[in-house]
Order: sequence, then C-alpha cells, then structure tokens
Amino acid sequence: MSNLSIFDKKWIEVVFEGKNQEYGAYQLRQENEKITFRAFGLGIVLVLSGVGIFTLSSFFTANDVAIPEPEISVKVNISSIKPPHEAKIEPIVNQQKAIKSFSYKTILVNPIVSKPINANNNLADSKDIGKISNNVSPIVSGNPTDVPINGTNINVVIAKQSPNDVFTTKNLDKQPSFPNGMDKFYSYVGNNFKNPDIGEEQTITVRVSFVVEKDGSMSNIKVADDPGYGLADEAIRVLKSIKTRWSPGILDGEPVRTAYNLPISVKLE
Repeated sequence: MSNLSIFDKKWIEVVFEGKNQEYGAYQLRQENEKITFRAFGLGIVLVLSGVGIFTLSSFFTANDVAIPEPEISVKVNISSIKPPHEAKIEPIVNQQKAIKSFSYKTILVNPIVSKPINANNNLADSKDIGKISNNVSPIVSGNPTDVPINGTNINVVIAKQSPNDVFTTKNLDKQPSFPNGMDKFYSYVGNNFKNPDIGEEQTITVRVSFVVEKDGSMSNIKVADDPGYGLADEAIRVLKSIKTRWSPGILDGEPVRTAYNLPISVKLE
C-alpha cells in the first residue's frame, strides 16, 4: 500500500475493490484525466476565441471612424458690410386743428313794421315819383338777421347775458383771484388734505373743477376722473370747507360766474 500513488489508477482499483464499480464515483475517477484535458482545451479555445473576436471588432470599428472635415475660416471685413436701410417712420400728425372757444353775443334787430298805406286815387306823375321815393322808409322783410344794420330807423340791441351763464377764464376781462394768491389756496388744501394709507409711495393728480360764483363762493365742485383711494371725496370735502371767498371774474365790467379747473397733486406715503 505504501508504494501506491494517488495519481495512479491502481489506487482507484484498491479503493473500489469489492464495491460496486458501476457507481458514478468510480467512473468519474477513471475518466478524470480525460475530462481534465478536455476542460482545459475547451477553456483555451474559449479564451482565444474571445481575444480574436475583440481584435476583429476593434479592427473594423477603427475603419468606420469618420474623419472630421477641416474647418474653413473666412475673414470678413465688417466695415464693408452696409447695414440694412431702415425705413424712416414719420410721426402721425394730428390733422385736426384745435377749435377755438368764442363768446357769442346775440344781436337782436327790431324790424320796422310798415303801416298800411291808404289807396290814393290821385296817382302822381312820373316826374314826382323820384321825390316820393326819397321820402319812403325801407320796408323790412325776412329774418331779423337779414336786415341791413345801416338801414333807416333800425335799432340794434345787444342782448344781455343770462345771470346763470358760466364763462371760461379765456373769455373774461379779469380773471378770478384768491386772496393772497394761489399759493395761499394750495397751502390750505395741502394742510387740510388727509392722505389715505395705501402702503406704498406715489404721487397722484386729482383734477378738480368748480365754479367761482359772482359773490366769490365756490359751487359745483366735482372731480373729473376719480383716481380711487377715496381721493375724490377728500378733495371735494377740502374745497367745500374753504370759507374764504374769491374775487369773481369780470366781463364787461360786471362779475360773472366762472368755470375753474384745478389739478391737485397728492403725494401718498
């Protein structure tokens, strides 16, 4: 037993002596050498195949790489390029002319109504017709405005303005004025105007219109465009609280009612 080697097949015979040699373990040990060589050879083949496939794939892939085209740079002289011609846009001019305000004075002409002439059976001769025609007053017919103002015995009457007429400052001989100047007026408005708290700082213009009456008081106080935040009501309240009277506007030597527009700038904080 001491001379047997585990690599010798006789060792297998000694181990399986008297045992069932058809058992799988006996056959595996009998063919161990053959199986080992086959496995080794198959492993070498697989390794070589993998190396060959990788080498071939690298070769074909290298041939398929696209060669980048060289970049062509062209120098452009910018000064030689003319900018595109821009069409000149002319501003639209408002063709409507401002309409001037005029003050019209109504001229009423009292027509002369001719009295009926009694028929005269004694007709004048042709020689006396010229004398008679010079003594006859002209007969007025048609509308009063058609009567010539240089006619004989025609009275021209200029109608007086209605006491309720309201004039603009352009038509007056003398403008309305506030005692001690407009700075005093603005100072009163500024000191008595209560600004609302809106959480941000901004300046808003409130356009107020009113009528300066003949006695200098203010009436018809309105706000043209309500800017919100209660500013319109506050502006009306402040103007109504002014007790100082204006000097009224003068037209033809008489005080008249005058329409007044006044912008009030309110700085909110």
